[in-house]
Amino acid sequence: MTTAAVVRAAAQLGLVHAVIGVAGTLLLASTVGEAGAAVLPALVLGLALVLAAVIVVVLARLAAGWLDGRVREPVVVAIMFASALVLVSGVLTVPSLGVAAVGVSAVMTLATHLVLTRCWA
Repeated sequence: MTTAAVVRAAAQLGLVHAVIGVAGTLLLASTVGEAGAAVLPALVLGLALVLAAVIVVVLARLAAGWLDGRVREPVVVAIMFASALVLVSGVLTVPSLGVAAVGVSAVMTLATHLVLTRCWA
C-alpha cells in the first residue's frame, strides 16, 4: 500500500462522508421545516466528517502495518477494523437519533468499506 493510495483513500472517503453527512443533516432539517437555518452547521459538519475520515484512513493504515505478518490478509482485516470503528462511533456519537443513528452509521460504514476496498484491496 503506497502513500498515494492512502491519500487517495482519505480524499475519497472524506468526500463521501461529507456528502452523506450534509445530505442527511439537510434532509432531517427539512423534515422539521428549518432547512435554511441548517446550511452553516451542515457545512461545519461536512468539514468535521472529512477530518474524521482522514483519521479513520490513517488508523486503518496503521492497523494494516501492525497486522502485517500476523494475519494472512492484513489489509482486509484493517478495512474491517475501520468499518467497525465507523459503525460503533456513529451509533455512540448521536444516540438521540435512535434508529436513525444506526441507519446513518450503517450507510457511512458501507461507504467506508466500499471506498477502502476499492482503493486498497
